[in-house]
Amino acid sequence: MPPPGPFGNDSAADLLRKVQLGFGSGSAQEAQKAANVLQFCAHAAKAAEAMQVTRDIISLVPESIRKFLDSFGGITNEQVDRAQSDARRCQVFDDSTLARRGELFQKAYEGGAPGAAMSYLTWLTHDGKAEADPAMVDKLQAEVRQLAQAGDLGALTSYAFMVDSQAYGTSRTEREAYKEAWLCIVGEGNPGSAASSRELIAKLERFSKLPPLTPEQQREAEALAQQVYDAYHRRSNKKE
Repeated sequence: MPPPGPFGNDSAADLLRKVQLGFGSGSAQEAQKAANVLQFCAHAAKAAEAMQVTRDIISLVPESIRKFLDSFGGITNEQVDRAQSDARRCQVFDDSTLARRGELFQKAYEGGAPGAAMSYLTWLTHDGKAEADPAMVDKLQAEVRQLAQAGDLGALTSYAFMVDSQAYGTSRTEREAYKEAWLCIVGEGNPGSAASSRELIAKLERFSKLPPLTPEQQREAEALAQQVYDAYHRRSNKKE
């Protein structure tokens, strides 16, 4: 039995109930959870298949990709089993239900669920491009940028692991600032954790093929990172 995936020990029936609640009388937070379930399930089968194929032909994969996968522990039989188990549970949703996940992201956002602005923006700029309202995208981009600049840890976390943030209306200089601010904050709260997070982010960034920041951009990023760091502590002090 593979270990629990992103759904924990939830059965297919449990997932179905979560989504039905999200579409029904559920709160904004419950709509967000339901949207996340459908978002994962929309790609679960292809992800499991790709993982299995990659495992089976790993000797034929380019060396650079093999090294990248190995740096994350490679693809094990246990991981493939878990992905396939998740994909099977996702079969409880038909295509028409999966296609409605944008409604749940919207409900969560309009209801004020924490982190919903970033989730809704992510969906609109990727899977929901065809139906995205440019005015709404602009609104969400401004909102998540404002959250990050105000030191919101959730927004900063998203940007820290976001290799290319241009679709989110954020410059590379801003993204670098948010990443560095997040690393400083995490390092304070859990000494030693920032190093491992920085290593993981660096691995992801190697595949971005983006040129390094210029010295001027780096100085701008450092100045903004300090501002964001200070804003985070002001927020934290107000909550105490």
